[in-house]
Order: sequence, then structure tokens, then C-alpha cells
Amino acid sequence: MFPLLFSALIGGGFTFSYVSGTHGVLLGLAAAPFGGSALALGTALLVAHRQRDLDVDGATTEQVEALRGVLAVAQTEKAAAQKDDVDHRAA
Repeated sequence: MFPLLFSALIGGGFTFSYVSGTHGVLLGLAAAPFGGSALALGTALLVAHRQRDLDVDGATTEQVEALRGVLAVAQTEKAAAQKDDVDHRAA
């Protein structure tokens, strides 16, 4: 998200500075959003192209396995604490 924001701001600034120098400030202000949007679109396409090559399914599987391991440890600790609580009440 931040690369899109920064590229849009940079693109708008460059467009404003180029157009205002040749055609005036008002036209530069009017054209700046178009230049920012064009550069943000280019950045989005670049990010999407780079993300396409990532192994999302493998990363998701690893995260699920890690969370299941944490859950198993938490459940074991909870069961042990409940057993200790029952033992202390019985004594």
C-alpha cells in the first residue's frame, strides 16, 4: 500500500512540475492527479508481477502448521493447569 501512495505522490509532483513549467500552474494542478494515478498503476502492476511468483500456498501451509503447534502447546498447558487445580482441591 505504501509503495502505491509514494509513487502516486511522486508522479503527481513530477507531472505538476513539468506541466506547470510549460503550460501554467492551473493546468499543472489539473494534470497532477493523472500523472500520479498513472505512476501508481505502473507500481501496482510491478508489485502484482512480483507477487505472482511467490508460493502463497506453501507459506499458508507453514503458517497453519505453526499455529496448530502453538494451539497444541496451549491446550497441553491448560490441561495440566486444570489437573493441578483438581489435585489441589482434592487434597
